[in-house]
Amino acid sequence: MRLAALLVLLVACDPADISDTLLNPGGDPIVGGGDPEPEGLTWHGTVRPIFEHRCNACHRDGGMAPFSMQHDDAQWVDGPPQWMDEALDSIVQGRMPPWKPSPDCKPVVGQRVLTPEEKELIFQWADAGYALGDPADYVPPPPPEGMPSGPADQVLEMVEPFTPDRSQPDDYQCFLLDYDASVDRWMTGFDVLPDHLAMVHHVILYQISPDDVPAVEGFDAASPDEPGYDCLFDPGVFSPFLGGWAPGQPATLFGEGIAKAIPAGSRLVMQLHYNTLDLPADKPTPADQSAMALWFMPEGESPEQELFSIPVPADLYLPAGDPQVEAELDIQLSDFLFGIPEPLIQLFADKIHVMGVFPHMHQLGRSIRLDVTKEDGEQCLVAIDDWDFAWQQGYYFPEEHWYTPETSDRIRLQCVYDNSPENQPVHNGVQGEPRDVHWGEGTSDEMCLMFLETLVPPGLLSSSLVDDLF
Repeated sequence: MRLAALLVLLVACDPADISDTLLNPGGDPIVGGGDPEPEGLTWHGTVRPIFEHRCNACHRDGGMAPFSMQHDDAQWVDGPPQWMDEALDSIVQGRMPPWKPSPDCKPVVGQRVLTPEEKELIFQWADAGYALGDPADYVPPPPPEGMPSGPADQVLEMVEPFTPDRSQPDDYQCFLLDYDASVDRWMTGFDVLPDHLAMVHHVILYQISPDDVPAVEGFDAASPDEPGYDCLFDPGVFSPFLGGWAPGQPATLFGEGIAKAIPAGSRLVMQLHYNTLDLPADKPTPADQSAMALWFMPEGESPEQELFSIPVPADLYLPAGDPQVEAELDIQLSDFLFGIPEPLIQLFADKIHVMGVFPHMHQLGRSIRLDVTKEDGEQCLVAIDDWDFAWQQGYYFPEEHWYTPETSDRIRLQCVYDNSPENQPVHNGVQGEPRDVHWGEGTSDEMCLMFLETLVPPGLLSSSLVDDLF
């Protein structure tokens, strides 16, 4: 898996005059210039639970957002916190919370969308003077669906800090984590904790099988002068993907009875893609020590379904200056098979499901879409019509909307790009010049890629059944 994303921090806007400018994204007034004098609307009793439910996946202590919205008494001295005007302006303009999937495709678990009623409560509260209220009135909201409700079972930090090589803008490094592999485990969720968001471009956690552990330990020992080892494409051996992060990806739980296998004797390797183009030129390169938080099933328990990720890529070529370039993969499932042997699909036709997707493009992307054509019609799995590589994440479907593949299906992945002069990325205030762009690992390359989060019966792909069928 190759994830790349450019971190774009939310830029502070001039404070809005809440009384005069509270408009929803469609322009209709939500609260006019008058004082509605709402009774009982307070921060603790009304607004704080909404912010925590819709915003704190990113705006939390240690989160990827540039500031935390978690309540702090010290911030409420002479009124609301300094970030409140910026937050309200972002809601007014429709920038926040960021949510990219089109509602015309499959529904998604844990949508970061403020309802019209929630917006109106927030704006009425602000218009009436930001009443703080009584902390006793605060009722914690339920955790967003698909988000962990408690602390991780284990947090694995890089053993040593690492300073990327600034002479090359893209630096890929793999780190062996200090993980206790004495027993079999089933991982039920993960959260990536990047240390330096300005240069951590993506993070991938790999499970190294016991047979391949000596190889990766050898790679690590071969570079004793620095932590980890260089790994541009993968950790050096074929390895299952356990979890990944690009800016926008929140903490993730796979769902009740769903997990990824980590057999005893495995090692965990965390690959980080560092990009230093946006670091201040007059400051030294910081040392990074990112971490990964993991959740597990209780020891001795097994999941009902095993989850693994299957990449679906489309080739591409973007001529310099072209404002509208398309890339597409349209293929019969019987030819592609999602990486699953066809006899297994036929044997377990009602037990193999795609429960979610992870779309991925780079800086020139405009839109990405995945459709499936079945004998009874076409399904749109996901469509991002306004791509923003600062907000990438996996999207999981409710169980009743899982996609069950059949060998007669066709899958079509479509990506659209803008390689015009006006759409070139800006680094340290300088906009680049258009150039021919191909598929590649670097930040200035491009990808058209969709990961299919696929469920199979536990242990199916690692069992002797596979050998028996071939």
